[in-house]
Amino acid sequence: MMSDVPHPFDADAYWSSRLNEHWGLTGVGHQEYPEHYNRWLYRRKRAVLRRALGGRVIGEALDLGSGTGWVVQQLKAAGATRVAGCELTAVGVDRLRGEHPDVSFHRVEIGVDPLPAGTASIDTVTMLDVIYHLVDDAKFEQALAEIARVLRPGGAAIITDTLAASSQQPGEHVVFRGRDRWDPALSAVGLRIASTHPYFKALSHPREATWRHWWHPRLRGPVEWAMDTVLPLRPWLRLAVIERVT
Repeated sequence: MMSDVPHPFDADAYWSSRLNEHWGLTGVGHQEYPEHYNRWLYRRKRAVLRRALGGRVIGEALDLGSGTGWVVQQLKAAGATRVAGCELTAVGVDRLRGEHPDVSFHRVEIGVDPLPAGTASIDTVTMLDVIYHLVDDAKFEQALAEIARVLRPGGAAIITDTLAASSQQPGEHVVFRGRDRWDPALSAVGLRIASTHPYFKALSHPREATWRHWWHPRLRGPVEWAMDTVLPLRPWLRLAVIERVT
């Protein structure tokens, strides 16, 4: 007899499969589109991340959900004094250690395992395109508690999510949380959103959007990048800078 009880989402198996199949932008970018489209995504991400980091002392940095190491590279290029990374999968940790021998990588299930840093020891925590994959609310809240624990006074965490008015779950491995969920969860651990930045407006939007069919697939990346960069559209995904409550 088949059970009607749904199986819990196996994040380790899901991401191990993706990284084994595509070690690169496609493995950690938009899965439905090829690498040439994902290059435009990452061009946009680089610009927004640099804007958020600008003027900050990055200092000791900890990247959560390192994937193939793209954010780690950005932190190093931005002048971090030391960078460490956390990754869920064994394949990811093994590859990252080989490609970045100057960075300490740890296999960590975010929201379950403690972060590999002492209390108040980290200046900058990054968690790009990761936290909305924590579909379990208890893991989401525990991840925020750990971020609050490791951040130094004056430090900042940089995350991405919709941060809209309300939350939604478009798939089994994604929960986009809005301010209705973020604000009380951050307040509970002594953190707050200090600022937000538009991240994606047209880029990476659900594939079924009708306006996508107006363009040749090769044009979608540059056209949507231009829309994100120039037009005053409402972002569907945002980058937030999170600080301690003073």
